[in-house]
Amino acid sequence: MIYEFFPVPVLIKQLPQQVIDEALASSARVHNELDNNQDGHFNNYSVLHEGVNVPKDYPLLYKEICIAKKEFLDSTGLDADETNIKSWIQEYKTEKNYHEEHHHGVYGLSGVFYITANKQAGKLKLRSPNPMCRYQHARYDTKYTTEITTIEPTPGMFVLFASYLLHEAEHGLPGVEKKILAFNLGDHKK
Repeated sequence: MIYEFFPVPVLIKQLPQQVIDEALASSARVHNELDNNQDGHFNNYSVLHEGVNVPKDYPLLYKEICIAKKEFLDSTGLDADETNIKSWIQEYKTEKNYHEEHHHGVYGLSGVFYITANKQAGKLKLRSPNPMCRYQHARYDTKYTTEITTIEPTPGMFVLFASYLLHEAEHGLPGVEKKILAFNLGDHKK
């Protein structure tokens, strides 16, 4: 018998239109208050603003984050604190914009909410933490051998995962329009 001892949890849900509408209005207001030429963490995508106050500026989204966090933590046994939230807005405007593979540390949860995303938007790429997937030859892909999973973003999509999971935002196609609110929820123990 094959046992599945080490699953990797990822929560994906579609949020209601009213959350998208609120996020569009709030992100436009935040964007207008800032210098549009602000550099991001890396030069290959632009961060409109770091340190967005999600509970204040995005109350409907914050409520959804808290609900999703509870569902995720109740299912996984992990721990994170929604009052310790760090968030930022990123906008991908050209096919040259992407975010290289990275993780957000070993504590807490990370997530992304797609405010806008057209068909040309780059996918979210998640890498299996199992090193066997990367280094051992597999005869064919299965849930045990698949190294990369991609998620095609759509407006209103919400993705939540453990911060240790390697991920990246792929290059988009010409005409890409993608705006996200990304966030980290800190661990109580950190």
